[in-house]
Amino acid sequence: MGTAAKFMDGTEISLTCWRDWYDGPVSGLAQWGGRDVWFRPTSDAGEETRTYEIFDLVPEQVAGCLTWFEEKREWFETRAPQIRKIRRDVTDTAEQECPIAAQGLSLREWNGPEISSCAIARFADDQVRASWFDAERWCPLQDEPSPT
Repeated sequence: MGTAAKFMDGTEISLTCWRDWYDGPVSGLAQWGGRDVWFRPTSDAGEETRTYEIFDLVPEQVAGCLTWFEEKREWFETRAPQIRKIRRDVTDTAEQECPIAAQGLSLREWNGPEISSCAIARFADDQVRASWFDAERWCPLQDEPSPT
């Protein structure tokens, strides 16, 4: 039976992008010790102080995360306003889903990278920097490098 991952100082981790949000990031991509890691809670996201586990990611997993985060950004900027308009204009909740589906407005379902390894560390959100609860800090994927 393995030993639980050790607690680390929460100020050492910085949020890149979140997958779930409930009064703060619940799961997502972060930077720790110069590398990309995945974080997720060890218990209910509604607890006053959340404890998270962090996991190493391989480059392909990081790329998958960034692809979905780019889709989420695009969805938020272009399709979410259309969904709000449909929900405002169509009063019947069941009827709202038809135009949303027909127009392909839903965000692709994604549950995060498949994690098959043990956690490498844990931290609590009562020790993170205030910026942990701010906007995401990541660069959208670029198809081509910018000319310099």
